Amino acid sequence: MQFIPLAEPKITKKDVTAVSSQLTSSFVGPGKTAEKFGDQLARLTKRNYAIPTISGTVALSIAAKAIGLKPGDEILVPAYGVVSVINAFKTVGLKPGLVDINPHHGCIDTDTIRAALSPDTKAVCYISFLGNIAGSYEETIDFCRKNNLQIIEDAAWSLGRTTARACGASGGDIAITSFSVPKLITTGQGGALFTNDEETQKNSIRLIDQGGINWRKTGDIELPGSNLRMSDINAALGLSQLHSLPKRMNRKQQIFNTINSILEGNLVQPEDGLFPAQNVILVHDRDRVLSEIKKLNIGAASNYGCIYNLTPYVNLKQGCFIGAEFWAKHALYLPFGIGTSKRDMKKMAQAVMTLPIDFVDTVDMERVR
Repeated sequence: MQFIPLAEPKITKKDVTAVSSQLTSSFVGPGKTAEKFGDQLARLTKRNYAIPTISGTVALSIAAKAIGLKPGDEILVPAYGVVSVINAFKTVGLKPGLVDINPHHGCIDTDTIRAALSPDTKAVCYISFLGNIAGSYEETIDFCRKNNLQIIEDAAWSLGRTTARACGASGGDIAITSFSVPKLITTGQGGALFTNDEETQKNSIRLIDQGGINWRKTGDIELPGSNLRMSDINAALGLSQLHSLPKRMNRKQQIFNTINSILEGNLVQPEDGLFPAQNVILVHDRDRVLSEIKKLNIGAASNYGCIYNLTPYVNLKQGCFIGAEFWAKHALYLPFGIGTSKRDMKKMAQAVMTLPIDFVDTVDMERVR
């Protein structure tokens, strides 16, 4: 079988044309195309404002400062997942605290947040893991509002998703997304911030664009800033892909339906009932299974681990993180790229099922709760 990568992007002829047209226009830095991209993103997420920037990690750092968090303030983040989240907050002086995840779906919830709260807690970062925008997502937003905690929504995997009550990046005081290569929409590298509050929007722009709103006209700035604006080249790719978002989401749903059937329903599904942004199975003897899958020319991975096992954050392991340990031990990520053909995804799932695999079941999950 030809190698199937973990996260192959889908770049269409229309995407190539859009980027080529931007290049030949000679407008290649931050400009009107990036502004248009922001306008379209705000419309998609039903937010008043969307501000493109250079990465999702940078967007998280900006988000924390834009809503007024100060060095030394504590922000709670999931104990399992991508390191970019905690790095984004630590590098701007925040004090990160870890929250365990629910083993059933990989997200934090109100029970695990309560267990992690301290008198210093000022904010919570909810990651829409696998794209989830229901259940623990809504409960966490309500909990934070009732307890006077600011909430940053990490919608890196949930952009474009909708339910009857929410859409990706619509919750929290501020939300961010990422346009890195594995995402449903990619700009090569990029991110965006979303908010309904005008002052938060202005703060974000100041931090992204040299500390001023109209400094090119006024000749003055309000505070020290940087140049973290998205270029029109990246935005041109993002805009083109944004136009095909419904088709991309439909394709992901169809592929999920097909391969989950082959995998006998063992893909982890988000609480919102939609397709998972990443294809994850929970298995016993994960490392052996992963090794066997890789021998089939399938680009699977263990992907994430417990944050407190990383050198800068070993001191954050205070208490038990049963859910995080469970996922770090059992989670196996199968290819999920939007650019991989339906036929190859089907072949991948069929090949996986030829192996001796002991899948984790709900009884196993309940034992760790």
